Amino acid sequence: MPLQAQTPHLGVVLSCCAKPSHDLGRINYFSTVMESLFDRLRQHGVDTILTACPSCHQMFSSYAAGFTIRSIYEDLRAGGAAIPTKTSENVALHDPCASRFDRLIQKNAREFLKKHGYRVHEPEHCEKKTMCCGEGGAVGFVEQTYRET
Repeated sequence: MPLQAQTPHLGVVLSCCAKPSHDLGRINYFSTVMESLFDRLRQHGVDTILTACPSCHQMFSSYAAGFTIRSIYEDLRAGGAAIPTKTSENVALHDPCASRFDRLIQKNAREFLKKHGYRVHEPEHCEKKTMCCGEGGAVGFVEQTYRET
C-alpha cells in the first residue's frame, strides 16, 4: 500500500535541512534556513515530519521543536508498503554515518526488507561500526589539505 493511501494528507518537501552548513559552523545561515522551513510547514498545518534522509532526521530531531519526527522506514515497515520488484533475495544494507547510532532507523529498514522476503546480510561494518563514506562531514571545505589526504 502506498504511503499516501495510509496518510491521505501526505505531502513532499524537497528543501534541504542545511546540515552541511550546520556542520561547517554556519549557524546563522542554518538557523535562517530551518526557521523558514518550519514557518512554511506550520503555515500548511504540518505537525509531523516524515524523513527519508538520515541527516534530515538527525537535524529535525534536534531542532524541530513542536513537530513529531519519524523516519519513513518506521511507516514503511508498519504500513505494508510494497516493493515493486525483487532483484535478489539477499541484500546488504549500508547504515549511513548520520544513522550510525539510530537503532530505530536501522531496525525498521531491516524489518521492512525482511517483511518482503529479503534475507539481510549484515556486513562486518554496520550499525554503530558502519564505514564512513569518506566525506568526513564536509571537512574538506573547511581545510583544503584535509581533502587531499
